[in-house]
Amino acid sequence: MQQQLEQAIAKELADIFHEQQGKLFGRIEFLETRLLLLESRQPQKGDKGDPGLAGARGEKGEKGDKGDPGDAGAVGAKGDPGPQGLTGERGEKGERGETGLRGETGIPGKDGKDGINGKDGVDGHPGAMGPQGEKGERGENGKDGAGPSRGRHRGPWKHNETYALDDSVTSGGSGWYAIVDNPQGRPGESKDWQLFVMKGRDGKDGKDGVRGPQGLPGKDSAYA
Repeated sequence: MQQQLEQAIAKELADIFHEQQGKLFGRIEFLETRLLLLESRQPQKGDKGDPGLAGARGEKGEKGDKGDPGDAGAVGAKGDPGPQGLTGERGEKGERGETGLRGETGIPGKDGKDGINGKDGVDGHPGAMGPQGEKGERGENGKDGAGPSRGRHRGPWKHNETYALDDSVTSGGSGWYAIVDNPQGRPGESKDWQLFVMKGRDGKDGKDGVRGPQGLPGKDSAYA
């Protein structure tokens, strides 16, 4: 009788452990998807600076190195609308600028769950139009960066990809990270990879939750 009781308790504890383990791996998969989406976003365009004074044309400088993209800033709190400014004098009509290059199409995101939409932000006032400056010559393209950055999550492992030290991948349902530059062999079969998350057994299917209320329709938005 005692042995049957111990077996029942062990089975109940194992079920609880597997259920919590399944939730943990679901959270890891969500964070991986979020990370890939953030890496695919283009850096935001900065504000246009004030035009400088026209001076003598200097000598052509050396070709500069290509800079690294900056980190995406946090979303600021909603500010109170300011008072309407005085109407300025109408400036002279400037020359029409050249058409900018069309940006690359971003990767499509995954469908989100139904939720309650946030409030729409207040549109800012348009800035005053500055004087038209002289059209400068187009600069040369910068040099390519010194190499791939390290410590990135690279998604599922591929045999024809090149990886750097501290890059992480998934293989066989487990998580691995490179302990050397340019690791060779498949994770789990090569000493160049270190296991940091082991695949667990499949958890039991959970019960369907209560369906939430339909969210308000959101406005179309676009990346800057």
